[in-house]
Amino acid sequence: LKEGLLRIYYQNVNGIKSHAKEWEEMIKNLAANQVGIFGFSETNFNWAPIPTKICINRARGAIRREFGRKDNISMQTASCRGWVGGQYQPGGTCTGAIGAWASRVVSKEEDPERLGRWSCIRVQIKGSVISLITAYRVCKTKVNLETNTAYLQQWKELTAESSKKVNPREKTLVDLKKYVTKEIDAKREVILMMDANECAAKRSEEMSALVQGCGLVDSHLLADLYSEVETYARGKGKIDYILVTPRVQLCIRYTHIAPYNEWVVSYHRALIIDIDYQNTGKRGACVLPKRRKEFSKNSANDRRRFVEECHKLWPRMNWVAR
Repeated sequence: LKEGLLRIYYQNVNGIKSHAKEWEEMIKNLAANQVGIFGFSETNFNWAPIPTKICINRARGAIRREFGRKDNISMQTASCRGWVGGQYQPGGTCTGAIGAWASRVVSKEEDPERLGRWSCIRVQIKGSVISLITAYRVCKTKVNLETNTAYLQQWKELTAESSKKVNPREKTLVDLKKYVTKEIDAKREVILMMDANECAAKRSEEMSALVQGCGLVDSHLLADLYSEVETYARGKGKIDYILVTPRVQLCIRYTHIAPYNEWVVSYHRALIIDIDYQNTGKRGACVLPKRRKEFSKNSANDRRRFVEECHKLWPRMNWVAR
């Protein structure tokens, strides 16, 4: 990894186990590939204080034994409140920083309603603060009181507080839009890593409102016209995303959608970006206005044609300088 770059890694990991070798192997693979920030969704883990501390200590120990370094680990986790089961808890997220990046974490927090929908760490970089959010939007499922799915956990907590009909999938995006808007209004850049359980070609109104309303850019799609590949082995379409604010988009130097099981074993592909963090604090011109840069068409073919036209006009219009 070149000097001045920050590598960010995101993946839906389909569950972790704090007392198993898999967790240590995951962290060692990230450290070996110079990952500074990581986001895991659908951790399927009860992130109580003691198990979380065990995970952090095992991660530190794994790096020390493998590389001889005493790297620090900073993590913010999220799991749905009200859980009375064991260590396995469907859903949940984890956002972390490794090594020198752990010392740059200025604050961290989870989903304010404590439903395990997202976790956030804020990192100080060159006079600016970047909010790194890992989110998991539950998949479509029927309400069955005999199960303990992530959908049902959120549904129980939300219906207990309101007599109105509640859809956890829709509410996740509505609340996440408010949260991201708050971060942007606080003059922070945003990197949103999420499993939306929804492909771009069939984008819902709530997903469009999140992306367009907050002025977010799909980092992989704009970097590579043909990178919108399926990211879930059991489905079709790209349902995992790293969405960024325009200034972060300008600082991206490398993007990659990994093959299955490249670094971490999962049914989901990993998404990786390298950003030039030394330029994130510079207040230059953005490519497009914050609230208006997302293409409104839902068809993947229409979106590809739009991006192709943008690439043709890019040199002549000199957009970056303007």
